[in-house]
Amino acid sequence: MSDSHDREIIGGHLLVIGGAEDKYNERRILKKFLELAGGDKAEVLIVPVASDFPEFVCCGRHRGRMFSMPT
Repeated sequence: MSDSHDREIIGGHLLVIGGAEDKYNERRILKKFLELAGGDKAEVLIVPVASDFPEFVCCGRHRGRMFSMPT
């Protein structure tokens, strides 16, 4: 069976991390991810999951600040 829908292949990077990544000091994982995503102009989708610490996942506010890092 043939699928007649037009498809656009979009490349990119996927980073799946747990809660133990360095959020406050060197942030090597997050810096590398931001670099791969396109730097300061990157558009990033953050998908939070269930957590015992809701203040860290609430509405992405905290996560957004983690990406506001000096270069």
